[in-house]
Amino acid sequence: MARTRGLNLSKAKKQNDITLMEILYKYGPITRHQIANMMGLSIPTITTNIAEMMKNGVVVEVAGGEDNTVGRKARPVDLCSIYQYFLGVEITPVRCTFCLTDLRFQNLEMKEEYRDNSDYDEMMSYVIRMIQSILAAHESIRDKIAGIGVGLPGFIESKKGVLRSLGRLNWYHKPIKEELEKQLGLPVCVENNGRVRVIGEDIINGSIRPDTFAYLFVSLGIACPLLIKDSILTGYSAGAGEIGHMILKEDGPECDMCGKRGCLDSLASEVAIVKSCQKALDDGKAAILKQHVESNGRLTMHEIIRAQSDGDREVNRIVDEAVRYLGLAVANMANFISPNLIIVDAYAMKLKSNRQLFMKIVKEYLYGSNEDEIAIEFKEYDKFAGCKGAAAYAIRHFFIQGKR
Repeated sequence: MARTRGLNLSKAKKQNDITLMEILYKYGPITRHQIANMMGLSIPTITTNIAEMMKNGVVVEVAGGEDNTVGRKARPVDLCSIYQYFLGVEITPVRCTFCLTDLRFQNLEMKEEYRDNSDYDEMMSYVIRMIQSILAAHESIRDKIAGIGVGLPGFIESKKGVLRSLGRLNWYHKPIKEELEKQLGLPVCVENNGRVRVIGEDIINGSIRPDTFAYLFVSLGIACPLLIKDSILTGYSAGAGEIGHMILKEDGPECDMCGKRGCLDSLASEVAIVKSCQKALDDGKAAILKQHVESNGRLTMHEIIRAQSDGDREVNRIVDEAVRYLGLAVANMANFISPNLIIVDAYAMKLKSNRQLFMKIVKEYLYGSNEDEIAIEFKEYDKFAGCKGAAAYAIRHFFIQGKR
């Protein structure tokens, strides 16, 4: 029989501190009595901990509350949203986004810039300059800025803050955490930009999510990270959730990232859709799309979905095919993992017909009772979701879990 080791007192206290912070973050405002019930600890113990946090300015009492068992009005407590601030950064091959936020995302400043990030050293210099300018513009709260979260595509060793590889830009073994901390003098945490979105969804959304859910993120590539029991599944090689490289068509197109044929990325990513639409334009097809491209001067998902909405048959065929592959991949994943919820974050899903087709395909290939048990939610497109997720990851990493 395998033996398990219990926690010593210091480890137990640390875990209790983390649990208390998570409860305050997710459920606050909340009474001390409610916290004690949730944690299975005595009210005096919780009262002592809360008093210490109030003394340090982390927690405040707020108005409201319910009568407790002895008939007195219980005063709920909540985190002080301006106790600390965090920066979030998302880096992709074509753009960077930044946000500065308090603990509750009530005071936000966000910036976006489209740029070619193919040169690693130039990208790092740019990110450092941008963060320094944000810090300089907020000198009054500079001592309250407690950390920086960075999200970017690729394989990330989050414990070390190292980007192992990003094939689309040929970046390998880049010590992002170390370089940023050295230049900025602030603690930095680094994670895959799909996985930080899951953290953001878990703690920013404001509604209580199931303890297991999947997040389908469709952008230049496709990922589907999983939150299981409040923890992100990363896998041994830090590559969990890379649904984009699931092979769905053996004789399909070659993927720019993995080099294999017929993976989901090559069939249904934004890169794949843009490529197919460009070929249609080169072949003299997609007349409506051609008008939009000539008007705006470029071919992007915005022009493609607009042309689809305006009735371009060729574009509709291309996007339909991509959506079908997305639905098939998600059904396969759901049959294997059976999450409580699947959140879909994809620009193409702005169009109702695409959402309807996706749902039809998923339901067609779900096995057994999954159709009734798995909820699917389409997330409204937010161009700052990545940097907000990175800030949320920093809040969880540095503030809630107390890591450094």
